[in-house]
Amino acid sequence: MCESWRTVLGMDKQQNNTWIAKALVAGSLSAFARHFTLIYVLPVGAPVVTALIGYFSGIPWFYIWLGALASVTFVITSLLRADEWLARRRIQDKLVFSSLRVGRNIHGPGMFLGMILANQAQTPLAVKFFDVRTVINGRVPLKRQLEKVDFSVPEDGFVYLDDHIIDLGSDQPEARTVEGFVEFKVKYGRSADKLNYELVAKKQVVLSFNDDGLFAGCSWHDAS
Repeated sequence: MCESWRTVLGMDKQQNNTWIAKALVAGSLSAFARHFTLIYVLPVGAPVVTALIGYFSGIPWFYIWLGALASVTFVITSLLRADEWLARRRIQDKLVFSSLRVGRNIHGPGMFLGMILANQAQTPLAVKFFDVRTVINGRVPLKRQLEKVDFSVPEDGFVYLDDHIIDLGSDQPEARTVEGFVEFKVKYGRSADKLNYELVAKKQVVLSFNDDGLFAGCSWHDAS
């Protein structure tokens, strides 16, 4: 009985591997055929077909040449416009990290970190923050729950989110520079119920202070 089940499971695994291999081959061939048709067949085939039609119709060579030139120009321009239209419609990778926000608590020694994201798509985007983590000088915010995480960003617009205040423990930092860290995960899409794309970023932050302990600026870079 056990041997029979092992045989069946082995056959199912082998069939699944075969199906996956066939799907990969079919997808690769389809992508190659589409690429080959758009890049080579249409730009080359259109003027050739136009020239043959003109030749068998008895049209003078000068007009055949003009027709072939016009046909290849039309095909290339059409492909270019179609690609531009598709690029404007595409929203994948169109929500990008823009900048960091740093602020100080006016009621105490704490500071907060936030981020600014830019919508580079030609359409509004629905954005939801799923995970935000900030650290300054080894300290984290006492509060973890954010009040608002869902946003609607207009085309070519921006969205920002600030994490809760981090208590630094003293009014004046002991060092002229303090290290921090920001990590966030965002999902976005055309609507709130279609958040099909994800943006994840990690930033190492260096906060600078002057001799009076006042915040002087910050710099950041990608963290591993």
